Amino acid sequence: MDRRRFIPSPEGLEGRALLSLFGHSSSTSTSSSNAFFGASTTSTPTDNFPYTFKEKEQRIAHLPFYLNELQPGRFLNSDQIAQLQTDLNEIVGELHAPPPKVLDLFNHDLRVALPTRSLSVDSAKTLNQSFGLVLKEAGATPQQTQDLQNDMNDLALVDSHSRNPVYLATNDYALVTQSALQIGRPIARPQLPTLAARDGGHGEKGYGITRNPEPKFNGQYLANATTKAGDPEGIVIQILNENYDVIGQGTVEKSGTYSTYVDQPLSVGVHHIRFRALDPSGKLSLPSPIFSLRVLPP
Repeated sequence: MDRRRFIPSPEGLEGRALLSLFGHSSSTSTSSSNAFFGASTTSTPTDNFPYTFKEKEQRIAHLPFYLNELQPGRFLNSDQIAQLQTDLNEIVGELHAPPPKVLDLFNHDLRVALPTRSLSVDSAKTLNQSFGLVLKEAGATPQQTQDLQNDMNDLALVDSHSRNPVYLATNDYALVTQSALQIGRPIARPQLPTLAARDGGHGEKGYGITRNPEPKFNGQYLANATTKAGDPEGIVIQILNENYDVIGQGTVEKSGTYSTYVDQPLSVGVHHIRFRALDPSGKLSLPSPIFSLRVLPP
């Protein structure tokens, strides 16, 4: 096998060969898309990697390094790469998982292009269209999609004049697509906290009984974050009611621990509440699973 066709992921990206990121046919496509977005309702920090807005920015800042790792010393137009980074910043936290069939199509088009020795106009056009379709189906606006397609056209044109045009173009598309889908996800959603012991909690996650109409919850956000960019300090954990109105909040400490309080008295009865993270940049996570709270009379 030509070793130039498949290469390890650059440091800091998920550990798969770039050109097999999107799985094979239907049997693996779902797990592949979930690897980017984390479809589990009991989400963990690894489901939502990169963790924070700051870490997403860091991923974009390191893009030139990742691209250079494909062929050390390759020519990269600094103005073109800067524009690509600018356009990637526009989709941070704005995307969702594209349909698996769209990732299958993108993967298919990568593999069709691989056996050729030169990057034809038709191959370049097909790769760009498939890339644009992934972005569109992941929720990018028409303008965001077009801007990023233009960026990749420029990059592919430079690749076409290199000694390994197909290798570079296909890997560039795989790398940028992976990066776009990862930085495009919302920040990590909180795991369910526990009701504070003072309010009747016994360590249960997902339900609790209290007589306090303004109870306190204790939790841990991004407990597995190990990088400075993943530091959760300053992130706010909001409490949401059934209508997704904010009814309380608390700030995450550097250690990742937080306490959040309901600041609007709850009526007697059962309340289905959720928790959501708010990044200092203003980006919101997806809501947590439901926490069922029964409020008893005082």
